[in-house]
Amino acid sequence: MSHELFIEIRQQPISTSTFADLLDTYGVGEVLCRNIVSRNTQRHYFIGHAYTVEWERVRKTGDITRAQPSTWEQVKDFLVPDLSSARDLVYVAGAGALTTDAALAGGLSCTYFAKLGFEGIVLGGSVRDAAEVRALTTPVLASNFTPVDTQGAYRVRSTGESCMIEGSRVTSGDVVVSDDNGTVVFPAPLLGELYEKALEIERIEGEILATLRNGHDHRSLASLVEERNRI
Repeated sequence: MSHELFIEIRQQPISTSTFADLLDTYGVGEVLCRNIVSRNTQRHYFIGHAYTVEWERVRKTGDITRAQPSTWEQVKDFLVPDLSSARDLVYVAGAGALTTDAALAGGLSCTYFAKLGFEGIVLGGSVRDAAEVRALTTPVLASNFTPVDTQGAYRVRSTGESCMIEGSRVTSGDVVVSDDNGTVVFPAPLLGELYEKALEIERIEGEILATLRNGHDHRSLASLVEERNRI
């Protein structure tokens, strides 16, 4: 069911602003940190189910003389080896606070994620390899570019479960919608109901906008809002 709805929404994109308004009325969902924006596209829109990668800081063990796993062993699962196709999925990685000084992905990994078919890539922190990232058409959302990677400082704690980005928890399977306004996340069972209501809201707001653009109609925005109960 989600696949068909995703196709419909991609063909007639529903603004994240509309989804955010609806999520407020339901008291659910998250709006991700405003510092996470597309680093490689002028305009973007994507929707899909979250597939999460949870990162955490590397800490010393109780036995400081015992060797720890290699840095590669600590991070390699961020390449989602359990997936062979990422149709209708959005790659979402986070470590709690934004990791602005250590990239959660780079040019090679983002190129691979695009090849797997991820609809978009959402990083709760930085990305590196600007030239390679900017060559991609798959949107890569991040807080900033940095030349430093995570190896030795962070490790993958889990994949396909959940992750935190600032104060927002994203659980694998959640619906992620992103456009130039920002990125919203909400439970997948609400998708059909939200979509139907979103279509009605966008129809009403489209009519209001057409009226405002009509030079022969002199009604005020306030009167239109009160008439339609939308803004």
